[in-house]
Amino acid sequence: MKYDARKELHPITEDGLDQFFLQCTQLEELSLFCLHQDIRLPPSFFQLTRLRTVALTDASALESPSLGNFRCLTSLYIASQKISQQQLSGLVRLPSLNNLSIYNYTRLIRNEQRAAAIAIAQIPRLKSLEFRVMFPSGTPCTNLERLRITSSRHLDRLPDRIGDLLPNLRELNFRFCELFFHLPQDFTSLNSLESLVISMCNSFSRLPEDFGRLPALKTLVLDELPRLCHLPASLSELSSLETLFLIGSPEIRQLPAGFCSLTGLKTLCLMKMPGIVLPEGIGGLSSLQTFLLNDNDHHQLLPASFTQLSSLTRLELSKITMDNLPADIGNLIRLRQLHVHCCTVNELPESLTSLSKLEVLTFVECRELMVPSGLENLRKLKRLELPCEPPQPLPPSLEVLTLGSKKNFTSLPDIAMPASLQKLSFTFVEMQSGGMVLSRSLANLQHLELVLDESVKAIPFPLISLPHLRTLEILSAGILEELPSNIGSAMPQLRQLLIHEADSLTELPASVTQLQHLTSLEVWAPKLASVPHDIGALSQLRRLDLSNCLALEQLPSSLTQLSCLHELVLKNTSIRSLPPSFAHLTRLRTLNLNKCKQLAALPEDLTELRMLHRLDVGGCRQFLDRGGVRALAASSMYGLRIDRE
Repeated sequence: MKYDARKELHPITEDGLDQFFLQCTQLEELSLFCLHQDIRLPPSFFQLTRLRTVALTDASALESPSLGNFRCLTSLYIASQKISQQQLSGLVRLPSLNNLSIYNYTRLIRNEQRAAAIAIAQIPRLKSLEFRVMFPSGTPCTNLERLRITSSRHLDRLPDRIGDLLPNLRELNFRFCELFFHLPQDFTSLNSLESLVISMCNSFSRLPEDFGRLPALKTLVLDELPRLCHLPASLSELSSLETLFLIGSPEIRQLPAGFCSLTGLKTLCLMKMPGIVLPEGIGGLSSLQTFLLNDNDHHQLLPASFTQLSSLTRLELSKITMDNLPADIGNLIRLRQLHVHCCTVNELPESLTSLSKLEVLTFVECRELMVPSGLENLRKLKRLELPCEPPQPLPPSLEVLTLGSKKNFTSLPDIAMPASLQKLSFTFVEMQSGGMVLSRSLANLQHLELVLDESVKAIPFPLISLPHLRTLEILSAGILEELPSNIGSAMPQLRQLLIHEADSLTELPASVTQLQHLTSLEVWAPKLASVPHDIGALSQLRRLDLSNCLALEQLPSSLTQLSCLHELVLKNTSIRSLPPSFAHLTRLRTLNLNKCKQLAALPEDLTELRMLHRLDVGGCRQFLDRGGVRALAASSMYGLRIDRE
């Protein structure tokens, strides 16, 4: 049994919690992240002896002599404005605790940090810790396997003989440690270390020269370290290394000599490294499966040996200057995914069509791209994305086709679609008069996505019968003024209808209510003033989202006939009131009224919705000014989460 009261619980009093805990003695997971209230836990809390996971904001509970009752507790999360050494010392009484995360929002002076670390080190079975401090010298924590130090304002280095302090450490993570500048020379005594992440530590400048003597290290992530300018030569001796991410260290110009001897490396990511030069022998990385080269703003050449990466399955090139892909790219016989984004590549080599195992091929914002014929030879290709019209025929295995980027198509290409196609996405600009007709070969299409230029006023073709279509998305609708009147009859199996940024759409066609299988309707249209009066006929509808429909002031009474509705989103509308008999929506779980500034009150029968667990009334000025939340808090709606920010 779980109980989550994050943010604000109404009602939330010590007596109310006491009553609830007395009724829920089998509770195993409890979250009481209520940061804005100073509620002490009642004595009945310590009778929940089956608890395994607890999240608290009240650290005073740790001082109770009854803390030892939680013999099953394995995970504890504390987000407290104040926490003391005495409170942390109480954790020793938790015999099964192995996962501890402490999010402390006050600055700790060095003496407090030392005392806190010593107290934590005494927890007998602790294996995973997230905190702001490091264990001082002479304070071993022999069972600890995972340590994450986040947002430490004082940590500048690690203690001496760290291998003796943390002999079984497997994962070590530093994030946002402003003064942390290097690892000590004896860091390599962490013989069990498998993962090291150093991220957003602006002062960090060097790794120890014998860094390669970490025999178990499998994952190394060096992320946004602007002062790191050198990688030790011994890096190439990390015989167990499988994953290497180098991100945002612009001073590093080259990888260490011998780097290509890392024959166990499976994933390599080089991102925001504008001066990096790939080694000529990169083809020697015989186990490399994933290679990501992103956001490197210089002319990049792939070495001749690159196509010798016989194990490569995923290649991603993004935001780099590159004239062409290697002519012999077809030698990457195991390649399954090829992604090229925002690159200057303008011609694809013919050998591309010999990649017999390729499943995903995407070229995004490569505007002058020329695609060779022979794509039908890619017999396993399932997803294809191009900024231009593809050569025909298309692969018979194709399931997803995306064509065009903004201001690309002025007419619908005459393409014979494979029978396997399930999703089609087009970007359109202004059409010739009369529009176009979708190909009849789309009989099996399940997902249609239309991205419309701001000049398009109507769907650029009449909808034909799409008997298997389940999802229709109309995105960036611009000045779209109307939808096809036959939308209800043309797509009898439609489950999801999404219309975004339709700035000129004023109404939905009446035939929408014929979509008897529709489960989600999402319309973002600031001029939409009404929805069909018989919308209650959508008997399967579970989600209705009318966000940003600024002209919408009221909903039809038939809305309360939506017996399957789970989520109703009216965010940033001009709704003044909700329909009567609102309690008929017995399955409603989420009601979002954020920024409904004209809303003065909620229906009196709202309190009868026993399944409602989240209500967002943030920005509802009239409702909040009249004490609406206080009225709900006094009701019997136990467990309701109310957001009012």
